Amino acid sequence: TPDAKSTIFGYTRSSESGDISGLRKGTHDSWIVHLDQSGRIEWEILIGEHGFNEAYDVVSTDDGGYLVGGRSNSPSIGGEFSKGGYDYWLIKINDSGTIEWQKLIGGNDQDFFQSISRTSDGFLLAGFSSSSESGDVTGVSNGGSDYWIVKIDDEGNIQWDRLLGGVDSDFPGAIETTSDGGSIVVGGSFSSSSGDISGESNGVIDAWIVKLDEMGNIEWQRLLGGMYSDLGIAVTETQDGGFIFCGPSDSSRSGDVPDEGHGQGDIWVAKLNAAGILLWSRLFGGSGRETARAIHELEDGNIIVIGDTTSSQSGNVFGRSNGGRDIWIFRIDQLGNVLD
Repeated sequence: TPDAKSTIFGYTRSSESGDISGLRKGTHDSWIVHLDQSGRIEWEILIGEHGFNEAYDVVSTDDGGYLVGGRSNSPSIGGEFSKGGYDYWLIKINDSGTIEWQKLIGGNDQDFFQSISRTSDGFLLAGFSSSSESGDVTGVSNGGSDYWIVKIDDEGNIQWDRLLGGVDSDFPGAIETTSDGGSIVVGGSFSSSSGDISGESNGVIDAWIVKLDEMGNIEWQRLLGGMYSDLGIAVTETQDGGFIFCGPSDSSRSGDVPDEGHGQGDIWVAKLNAAGILLWSRLFGGSGRETARAIHELEDGNIIVIGDTTSSQSGNVFGRSNGGRDIWIFRIDQLGNVLD
């Protein structure tokens, strides 16, 4: 947060034990924890009703509070009633941890929230939906599940929504607001040359990157991958106006993945220019399996990638494993060369 404090979000099966003071009401309840600069708990809240209530992302708001995004299959929560199956679940919290309002947004089928991003006048929500022309879903399904992008104002009122996808299943990993007022969405797709997807599939699953304008209209889109499974998990706009994304890859020397794979699965990082043209694509990993979680550009233009690994002192993994799966953080330059 701007004052160097931190907000942690997720979900739990615990109840009134350890650091959790609340009583769990559902199978999973969301747990939001606010920490001071030294990592001590300032406040924490447990939120949920019957069923699964899971927080997946959080952003700070202009009033010093937070907007938490998640998914819920509760019949009702916070005075809101389910639209059917899972819904997008929004929780507005003030800076003291008090809930100000909650919203359930969805259609008559399954709607799974994934990511939230601030805009100049509200928020963008991204997830995947199997709904079609029902509830809050105004678009017609392209098939399977689609990217479902929703624009809301500061009070959680829907401004517009878009269903994007192909004939098969498409599921986003993250959405980020861009400097031109639009947004960039990255995820995975089983589809090929259908609906909103113009590219041919390279393998089992491809990364699907979509650039949207401020009204959610597609400016360009790219289907990228190798002969096996490749996903986009996180994306960020770079200082040169391009984009860089990361995700897991099982491919090797095929399609848009030119590198030789290191082991059971690698972290895949790819750089695109402002028009969506692929500039370079690299694999990072060791003899085990790696999964990407986040990517950020630093002030000096270098890139930090955060993920996890089962490897030890092999490939690009220089450290020795502590056992099982470890957090793996590494830094690359603007051309994808490992720095440390």
